Amino acid sequence: MDVDTLCQPTKAEITWKDILTQVGRDLFDKEVQSAATYSYLWIADQMGHLGLGLVVAFALSWIVALLHGMFAWFGFPQLDPWLDHPWPLIVGCVLVAYWEFNAFRAYNALATGLFPPDTAMLAQNAVVAADYMVLGVAAGFAWMHGTLWQVGVTLAAVVVAVALAPPWLRQKIVWQKAGLPFLFRLCDFLPTIDKSAAEKLQSFIDKGARADTTGPVVVIYGPLGAGKTSLVCGIGTECAFDGSKVRYVTFDKLAQMAFADRDDPGPDNIVYWPWTESEVLLIDDVDTDRGPGDEAYLSFDEFRGILERQFKQRRFCLGRRMSVWVLGARPAEEAKLWADEIVRVCTQTAGAPELLLVECKLASIPKRSARALVSFLR
Repeated sequence: MDVDTLCQPTKAEITWKDILTQVGRDLFDKEVQSAATYSYLWIADQMGHLGLGLVVAFALSWIVALLHGMFAWFGFPQLDPWLDHPWPLIVGCVLVAYWEFNAFRAYNALATGLFPPDTAMLAQNAVVAADYMVLGVAAGFAWMHGTLWQVGVTLAAVVVAVALAPPWLRQKIVWQKAGLPFLFRLCDFLPTIDKSAAEKLQSFIDKGARADTTGPVVVIYGPLGAGKTSLVCGIGTECAFDGSKVRYVTFDKLAQMAFADRDDPGPDNIVYWPWTESEVLLIDDVDTDRGPGDEAYLSFDEFRGILERQFKQRRFCLGRRMSVWVLGARPAEEAKLWADEIVRVCTQTAGAPELLLVECKLASIPKRSARALVSFLR
């Protein structure tokens, strides 16, 4: 295989076979023996929604039965039996839909305003969650009827539940194969970076997270606790949810893989995207805050030496995709020196990639207070 083909970014393709294989593995694995997967979490989440729908249906039946008995005790006209009218089913569906509507509004209101919220996806997620709860309500209502109702509605609920799953499972599989340490949405990121940098970064995500011969370079720097990893995970999550092939890795790990010319696939039940095939490469912990006596964890010369020595023939792979590099705290002019070196390494025959240098600053107030203040101001 030639060099150009080896490092060319490729699209994230998840086939029906991939989905069925992942679901089979998720359902068979034991959580105390295997790595947790987001696809399994989604399946468990929807099973929980079905269960909540059943609880709502049975709870309404008990309420109606209780009222029925109380009316009889006090000599009032009795309520019609639960099984004779569909209004409890309608009430149950309205209740779960209202619950998810409120959940949608609450999470949409958490957006800090620095990045635009993905309102469409959040709304779709709420609708799907409500759909599964409605299926649970319908099944619970049907199970209090005759056998024909029980079998018919249960089979219909199973068909609908399975039909709703593939797009969401595909999304979760694409995300978990990125190897991100956690899921984070950019709309929840506190304003510890400039608005102009956020807008530029959003434009990179919108336009740059695609297979290309060269990609933009984002260099993030700032002190420990400024949210750099959250920002990186947010970038990865947005790109993965948009269908891009993303790979997260620390700088030390990436250098080892490049030097050995071998990728670390991660857990057997996940298998990360190979970094050489990624459309978006997230490189965390290039260095960290300075230690006692202002001693650098990694000097610039050491960093440049690692790029020259460890990456060898893999250096040209770095510039064929959108890449995000995370540095520790340092003066702006020093950060620019590191960023220029990264751009030099990532430059391809097609030209130098566009650079975005982003400084993360420590929040002046605690995260909880900051979020409450943002919500108040909005």
